[in-house]
Amino acid sequence: MFNRLVFTGTGRSGTKSSAQLFTKLGFKTTHQEVYSGEGPKLHPERTGDSSGLAAPFVTKIHHETLVIHQVRDPMKTIKSLLRNNHVPQNPYNPKRPWDGKQIYAFFCPRLQEVETKFERACVLWTDWNQRVEAIKGQENYRFQRLEDYTPEILEEILTSLGVNWGPRLADVFHKHPKDVGTDRKAARFPKGVIPFDCQAWREFKVKAVQYGYSVSLDS
Repeated sequence: MFNRLVFTGTGRSGTKSSAQLFTKLGFKTTHQEVYSGEGPKLHPERTGDSSGLAAPFVTKIHHETLVIHQVRDPMKTIKSLLRNNHVPQNPYNPKRPWDGKQIYAFFCPRLQEVETKFERACVLWTDWNQRVEAIKGQENYRFQRLEDYTPEILEEILTSLGVNWGPRLADVFHKHPKDVGTDRKAARFPKGVIPFDCQAWREFKVKAVQYGYSVSLDS
């Protein structure tokens, strides 16, 4: 049984939505309060936190904390990362305040090895998810696609956290908005960002297929 919960992955993967859902289901889960742009903070027992910024620290998370590696449709994710200006365009700068972009730039140095915004988004998505996989195979690691949640899966996770939920679980799940923290409109690449075949795209595609998604430059 686990006594803490962490949702992580890249930004724009619906972790905030999952935090809100689990709070409704009786396991208080915050968003970027434990793992914020300021770095990790004390994680109280019997609580959860959702944050893409937890990814660099997963190897230091206690084995009694359940880490859910959450992903959603990769193309929607990178479009959203770009549209919301979450992809660093500059290298890590120790003189700047420590924030989300600084964390991405510091822990994902390959961002500076490519030139275009599209390539950087692909690299960030691929490498950040790879970071979470550092604990793949451990008992406290769980991979979860946002699109695959069901009441049965929720019940399984809640049981592992010591939460007993009654027959209303399915009702709460189906009433919970599926677009909280993601994009309510069909995501498009921002103006000036043109997808093209490149090494970063090919690595992104391999990882997406590994996660069970089909992606194309036209999607």
